[in-house]
Amino acid sequence: MEGNIITVDTETTGLNPYRGHRIFCWGYMTDKGEYGFCSKSKESIAWLKKLLNDSTKTIVFHNAKFDLKMLMFEGIDIFNLKADIHCTLILSKLYSISGKYNLRSLAQQYCNRDTTDKDEIILWLKRNGRQFVKENGRPPNFKDAPIELVKKRCLWDVESTLLLFIALRKKVTWDKELSKLYDTERKIMYVCIDMENTGVKVDRARAIKLKQECKWGVRTLQKLLNSIVCPLQIREEKVIDFKANSSALHLPAAFKKLGIRLEYRTKPKIIGKNEGKWSFDRYSMLQYTHKHLIKLMRVSSEKGWKIKDFYKIFAAQVKKYRLKKKDCFPAIVLKIREQIKLISTYYDNILNESIVNTGILHGTFNPSQAITGRFSSSNPINLQNIPRLSGPRECFICRDNTVNVYFDYKQVEMKFFVHFAKDKLMAKAIEEDIHIYVATQIYKLPKEQITKEQRQRAKGINFGIIYGAGPNKIAETLTKDGLPTNEYEARVLFESYHESFPSVQETTNKIRLKLLREGYISNPFGRRYHIPTHLAYKGLNYLCQGTSADLMKESMARIWSFLNVNGLKSKIIQTIHDELIVEIAMDEQEIIPRIKSLMEDHKRFFLPITVDISVSTSRWSEKEEWKITL
Repeated sequence: MEGNIITVDTETTGLNPYRGHRIFCWGYMTDKGEYGFCSKSKESIAWLKKLLNDSTKTIVFHNAKFDLKMLMFEGIDIFNLKADIHCTLILSKLYSISGKYNLRSLAQQYCNRDTTDKDEIILWLKRNGRQFVKENGRPPNFKDAPIELVKKRCLWDVESTLLLFIALRKKVTWDKELSKLYDTERKIMYVCIDMENTGVKVDRARAIKLKQECKWGVRTLQKLLNSIVCPLQIREEKVIDFKANSSALHLPAAFKKLGIRLEYRTKPKIIGKNEGKWSFDRYSMLQYTHKHLIKLMRVSSEKGWKIKDFYKIFAAQVKKYRLKKKDCFPAIVLKIREQIKLISTYYDNILNESIVNTGILHGTFNPSQAITGRFSSSNPINLQNIPRLSGPRECFICRDNTVNVYFDYKQVEMKFFVHFAKDKLMAKAIEEDIHIYVATQIYKLPKEQITKEQRQRAKGINFGIIYGAGPNKIAETLTKDGLPTNEYEARVLFESYHESFPSVQETTNKIRLKLLREGYISNPFGRRYHIPTHLAYKGLNYLCQGTSADLMKESMARIWSFLNVNGLKSKIIQTIHDELIVEIAMDEQEIIPRIKSLMEDHKRFFLPITVDISVSTSRWSEKEEWKITL
């Protein structure tokens, strides 16, 4: 083979190798115009393995993380390849944040490619899918399609990847910071594969028990709702079983029966043409909820109460304050929705997707799906959004002879907020409690008089302003968090904040001017954000979240390398925003301070970036502060 740049694409029977999906063919193309298409065999895999271990070759994939992981299941040691591995998906995300990173869209945008050869197989699957299911009892995959269509698609992919690589590589690598960021993202690709392959240990019995508790909660609260509103007149029929999620029919009728005046509507699809429908989302429902029950719901979430405990205290509150049926109704609806979400989003996925024999759940990590560069996870669930205190965290446990150690960047987004604003007063406050400090400024009170609720509001405002929120959004967010706030109150707090901290508005104005001049802003790691000027208010959020995300990635790459170079058994198993979870072997706990030092940064930023450590020997929900004597 004369070409030194070779693009490779694998075609697979599905997307999850842990469920038995495998490569069945693959194709390649070189910068000298050579190309080939091969069915999977021992010989073709051996040839590909040899190619991947040729140090003179540059091998390019689009979404290399997926292809490399599938190749790992063909016996190829992907973590020690000698060829120079590149990924056009990563290149495209660093070059532009247009939002569409599938090969089809990128090839059209940058290479003006016709997509007929790529799309034919999809059309075949759509046309023949129903009949195939009837005959085979399952939907068809690419392997079931005519081989000529598979070949056309595969060769289209490798040619498009080659053209895209040529178009984008120099645009990214000419810039020293972008080039360094690209190298970090390529390293993170391997970290992600390792994390996905390791998976997390699940206590399936606990998940089953927690799911049953939620079902009990739904049934019990449903009976209570029925006793409050049923029979319910809808049109000409009487409804015996009320549905909490039926916003179109059941909820308006229930509000009418209970004498609750409807006040909140959704935004109209066409401004000025209509009023929008009645809204029953969390924000609206909380505004209908009695103040004592709002506080109860907030506290129950903060402390992670089980549904039976909530129900018991709820009944006591109703009796204590002599609440009417209409006072209780919105809170019950919200609690039912919460329990249904816990079942469908978490417990069902934990049980359906974890391997029955091993109890291991293999997720998918998306290191730069978010525009900011922040991690997300999926398939089966987004562990980034897993509730911190309530049930789902109880389902994740330590493997035998290991402890889970949690390395949490301390107030990192607030520190980067101060870094960009260069606000010395806020910097000093972070050393103590920045949210109390902000509360003293916006409420004009000494810190001894600041209540817990005022601190929580200040925290919400702090993060709301980082995220680019205005008074309306802050009011909505605070209300959703169980801190009822109308738009007037939020505006007063918002204005008081900016009056106390003028550096924040000055920083936002600088970001806006930079966007007008250059069309993008960059974080300290070189990641660029091409933000339209009308969305410039989001710039500070992109910088804070993005800098935090890139710091985490840089640390993960260092830690992963440290673990592998030293032949350690300990593994990175998860990252949840600003927290890294490392599964550490019992006999390797001496590495904990070393990992901490690899994450911290005391020089580059306005404030030192430090790490708090906690540990669990059983469940994620049972963390304790780490002590050196552990």
